[in-house]
Amino acid sequence: HRGAAGNKEKYNQFGEEVIKRMKDPPFSCTNQCSGKEYQKTFTPLYKNETALWWGRGMRPPAVPECGFKGLQCPADFFKEYKGWVIAAGVIFSASIIGTIVGIVYFIRVKKREEERLNKMWQIPFTSLEAMEKGETVVAHKHECRLRIEPKDKQHWRVLREFDNENINRFIGLCLDGPQMLSLWKYCSRGSIDDVIEKNSSKMDGFFVYLLLKDIVHGIAFLHRSVIQCHGFLTSKNCLVDERWLVKISDYGLDRWRLGDKPTQKDLLWSAPEHIRNGNIAGSQEGDIYSFGIISAQLVTKSKAWDLDNRKEDPEVAFGSRLLDRTSFGKANYYPSSEINYRGMRTTKCSNLMDYVFSMMEKYAASLEEEVEQRTKELVVEKKKSDILLHRMLPKQVAEKLKLGQSVEPESFESVTVFFSDVVSFTTIAARGSPLQVVNLLNNLYMTFDSIIDAHDVYK
Repeated sequence: HRGAAGNKEKYNQFGEEVIKRMKDPPFSCTNQCSGKEYQKTFTPLYKNETALWWGRGMRPPAVPECGFKGLQCPADFFKEYKGWVIAAGVIFSASIIGTIVGIVYFIRVKKREEERLNKMWQIPFTSLEAMEKGETVVAHKHECRLRIEPKDKQHWRVLREFDNENINRFIGLCLDGPQMLSLWKYCSRGSIDDVIEKNSSKMDGFFVYLLLKDIVHGIAFLHRSVIQCHGFLTSKNCLVDERWLVKISDYGLDRWRLGDKPTQKDLLWSAPEHIRNGNIAGSQEGDIYSFGIISAQLVTKSKAWDLDNRKEDPEVAFGSRLLDRTSFGKANYYPSSEINYRGMRTTKCSNLMDYVFSMMEKYAASLEEEVEQRTKELVVEKKKSDILLHRMLPKQVAEKLKLGQSVEPESFESVTVFFSDVVSFTTIAARGSPLQVVNLLNNLYMTFDSIIDAHDVYK
């Protein structure tokens, strides 16, 4: 149909041919159209339009897509919006590339940050000294060496971020030495055992209470943290710093503790159910049991289970202790750390140093009052000493001596020295009473002083 104008002549010829053949059979036929060749037969040449219009599969539209003159074709979207399409493609590609680059950069930054944090807890053995970067540390040996997994590194990074005044700071691990070492901040006053041994006679009730309060606060922090419990709490890893704050140490190393071989004395703080079940990792309830043993140590000012005063062998004492506590070895028997924590928050003093400072303030106040009282007494005594000094020496000499000045000797060409004697003083003193003797002497000296004041005389 697009070439209708050019095929007009062929259309006309076709029409003339049709008209011409209309006179011939079978189009124009009366009686002569008989016989086999004129029988009615129907042979379909096609079954649907798809077979007829094999080139396109459908009949052409009544009006061509671009019109009969080819001027009505729809505009090409890409040609019409080419700039917008290119801009959108560039923006989309840039966003995809930017997203990929951002993800890669984020992964690299995160990996570098993890490497940096890992280096903070990895302490080289060659650089290990008593002072680590100017800070005193203590190292604990561990017998076993386990394969380090990514979750272990994450765990140690978390341990380094612990920040609580009752938790001893985890410095890091030394993995390249002959033995694995865990490094912790050094506390100058040692452990609770050391405090009991050195200061048992000076530990009053409030002193013990504040130490127990610090331990409870540290346990509560561990129970709320990701490690959930200590697992091996003893009086040996409850350390005391220079400010008398108790700091719990040796936490968060459950996997490495499995390879260590604790002695029977080390298990004196462990809950009986953990010993029976071989649960070295411990639990929150087990920490509360260990806290009870430490509390008994502080109250009685002795070692765990008072082994020093027991007559039986330590192994026998350990076995009897396990049997005695078997009936109480139930997880729901022990109170939680939160209950203990809430029960010990009523005191005004937050730690032992606050208690000491408050006592010093009270002592300073009482000392000021005492100093003021003693100052008044000193003024009175000073007046008495001045009076006595003026009686013994000339006034100008006494004033110079009070000011710390030297007294130059003075010479006279002639002087008169007066000596006096009370005749029969012993007889008079024997006859009179002591008060009469004192009054006699007092009157005599007052007479001498009145004469001296009236004349140029030195006594």
